[in-house]
Amino acid sequence: MRYLVVAVIVLSLLVLCAPLSLGYDSQERMVRVKWLGLTGAGRLRAKKPKRLEKPLREQEKGLGWAGWRRLSREGDLARELLGGIGRLGRDLLRIVSFKGSAASISLPEPGWNGMLYGLLAALDLEGVVLAVNFNGVNFARIWLTFYPYQVIARLIGWLARLPWRRLLRVSRDLRKIRRAKRSS
Repeated sequence: MRYLVVAVIVLSLLVLCAPLSLGYDSQERMVRVKWLGLTGAGRLRAKKPKRLEKPLREQEKGLGWAGWRRLSREGDLARELLGGIGRLGRDLLRIVSFKGSAASISLPEPGWNGMLYGLLAALDLEGVVLAVNFNGVNFARIWLTFYPYQVIARLIGWLARLPWRRLLRVSRDLRKIRRAKRSS
């Protein structure tokens, strides 16, 4: 039994500590995944948008003014949530490596292309090649590498700092507003 527990712990550490690489190439429309020495690739296909079966009923269209007023009273909660999401995004960008990534951008207006070229010339991004072309061709080749344990640790930290009581209170109030709107 002890060996099984040790094997599970070692296997979990191996899975969480092995770097995970994700890649996308817009010219080939391919997505690649590389993890634990295994590589997978898939081609992206454009899907047709699904049609709505039936139109939305009046009750399903939204919260209404009462719901929006309730949400607007919680402005500090919204600012706190947006700030937390911003910090989480910044932390995740710090742990992700973009080595081998490249993008070439072309805007329809040549003047905007020139300004974008000047902006990109001033940027010094490690491992990323950003270019502007004047041919009207856009492409991106993105290769991200990160460690899953770092992402999980950041997510757990973010979830632990969420104001759960206030979120549940707002959710309960919005549910009451929806019920009152349906009954009337």
